[in-house]
Amino acid sequence: MVRAPRIEPKEEPKVSSEQTMLSQMKSPVFLKVPQDQIVDEGMPLTLELQIQGEPTPTVTWAKDGMPITSDFFKLKRDGDKYSLFIDEALPEDAGLFTCTAANPAGREEKAVQVRVRGSRISPIPDRLVSSGQISLDKMKAPVFLQVPEDQTINEGSPFTLLVQIQAEPPPTVTWSKDGKKVMKDFYKLHQLGDKYSLSISDVLPEDTGFYTCTASNPAGRAERTIKLKVKVNGSDLYARVTRRSTPEVLQRQLHSMQQAEEPPRGNAPEFVGKLVDQSIPEGGKLQLECKVKGEPDPAVHWYKNGVCIDDHRDYHITRQRDGTCKLELAEVMPDDAGQFMCRAENDNGISESKARLKVTDPMLRPCFTTDLNTTTAREGHPCVLRCAVTGKPTPNVTWFKGDRVIKSDKTQEIMYIDSVATLRFKKVNVFNAGRYHCKAVNPAGEAITSAELLVEEPPPEPKKAPPKIMVSGATDDEGHKSTVAIPAGEEIRLEARIAGEPRPKSHGIIMRDESRKRRQSR
Repeated sequence: MVRAPRIEPKEEPKVSSEQTMLSQMKSPVFLKVPQDQIVDEGMPLTLELQIQGEPTPTVTWAKDGMPITSDFFKLKRDGDKYSLFIDEALPEDAGLFTCTAANPAGREEKAVQVRVRGSRISPIPDRLVSSGQISLDKMKAPVFLQVPEDQTINEGSPFTLLVQIQAEPPPTVTWSKDGKKVMKDFYKLHQLGDKYSLSISDVLPEDTGFYTCTASNPAGRAERTIKLKVKVNGSDLYARVTRRSTPEVLQRQLHSMQQAEEPPRGNAPEFVGKLVDQSIPEGGKLQLECKVKGEPDPAVHWYKNGVCIDDHRDYHITRQRDGTCKLELAEVMPDDAGQFMCRAENDNGISESKARLKVTDPMLRPCFTTDLNTTTAREGHPCVLRCAVTGKPTPNVTWFKGDRVIKSDKTQEIMYIDSVATLRFKKVNVFNAGRYHCKAVNPAGEAITSAELLVEEPPPEPKKAPPKIMVSGATDDEGHKSTVAIPAGEEIRLEARIAGEPRPKSHGIIMRDESRKRRQSR
């Protein structure tokens, strides 16, 4: 018998301690990332993330691309939890906060958008709470139980605005006319329990306007606006002057009334471009625009829910020479919803344009719920790079290899379905190897994830050798195989060893002696 050749076991390559260490390393992974935050001015803010990696990653923070130190922010670590804390959020604290984790195995980062909502309520003094004068559990924001309708009053008649307000603690109540605080010399202000009133003993044409009652306490703020129109009865202009007129005011009143007797010149204001209703997601930007003309040039004022907002710090109001008027609000909040009005007025009349603002659910910046992972593929085989990203509105997804934008073609296909983004290669080759990025963008912001694609070359083809058959048996003097003599009628057994690359297929050989069969059959 021919023995099979002995195959020596292959010696395993020795693994260095450095290679062992590298194999045990794990790149940083974010297990917990907070959503974008909206915090009221003056309130605390905490951003907490959970990060794992081997070895423990180095974690750094940045705001709007600038490294953060602990001078203004408190940075804390508790095991695999890393947090950033702000005692009292200020408007300048708003921005994009980025947390970066890095170790020798890799680097990863996540970002959180922070918005600071301006405070419109005065904080509660600590001394009132500690002394028991104010109970936080019993506080109630002001609510108007009774508000009069808009009114038209004849000139010279008495006029009273009466409102009823419920609040705990009792509110501070102020009155304003056309956005300006009223003067007690001309108006009488009274309070009786939860009822508050503003009275005028005899109204004049200049009393026409919008009257606003504002009630505020530490729990909240509320306001209501009433429109008063004074009908001029045509009486002698000098009889219209009342005891409210100081000598200086008297001169202005007489002059304005004399002008009123003259026929008007020019045109009343007219809006040639009107305000348009808008629906904006929370955190979005509001821009209201209209265009007004008139002769003489009209005075323009802006109102929200009947309250003049010309001097409000949150609104940016501009007016151009061609009559275009704009109101902008950088960041819309739910309480900004309501009716906005632009009012134009000159000596010939008044014109108004109105629009309603609806604030919808907030936008969410893109966030990768599943990042790209380093992938290894064999040349000539299909391969898929996959990640998952969410956002509101749905983000636009773009793939890059390095700095080059990738698009679908005959060799690769890009898809984004049900929040899953994929880049599919039909057959990868060595030229596809490299670093790939998936970038998601929507109006709220952007996010990016990256990973390497490694392409392995196919194994070399095995060397080929023709089959060889070696039959065991007797040999001659020179070592060559010779003919074997077997006595008739005895069995013969031949053994052969077959070699070749690739391994050849072998077949058995059956030899029959037909002459023997014929003799036996006789």
